[in-house]
Amino acid sequence: MFIIQKRIGKFSAAHRIQGHPKCSFLHGHDFHVSIEIEYTEYLPSSGLVLDFALFAPLKDALLRYDHRTLLDFNDPLFLELHDSSVRTSLVQFAYPPTTECIAQRLFAEFKGLLWQRISRTVRLKSVTVLEGDGDGATFRE
Repeated sequence: MFIIQKRIGKFSAAHRIQGHPKCSFLHGHDFHVSIEIEYTEYLPSSGLVLDFALFAPLKDALLRYDHRTLLDFNDPLFLELHDSSVRTSLVQFAYPPTTECIAQRLFAEFKGLLWQRISRTVRLKSVTVLEGDGDGATFRE
């Protein structure tokens, strides 16, 4: 079995976590995103499990989050900003936009994008999201 690791890219976004003593204030991070792919077959004659160019749509998907504000739709700030001219910069979450939840959401998005592009012997194993300081979370299914 091979585990392929790929840095997908980064995006800059603001968020806040309601009820957290420090993170309840609107603040921003550079979020760095990487993935692991699992390949369970023998190495093909090309010597490559897959071409990294197949990951371009994943990097493009990060643009939906870049320079946006990530908020729980239950957050009063979301409701306030949604009714203003700023709403185009909002990304709605059904849960607090923690690094853990961002990793889980990106896993679901990436899995859908990859499903159409790669062989069934290759599967998305994990998505890791790191905040600018290196702390973060990994989601695995």
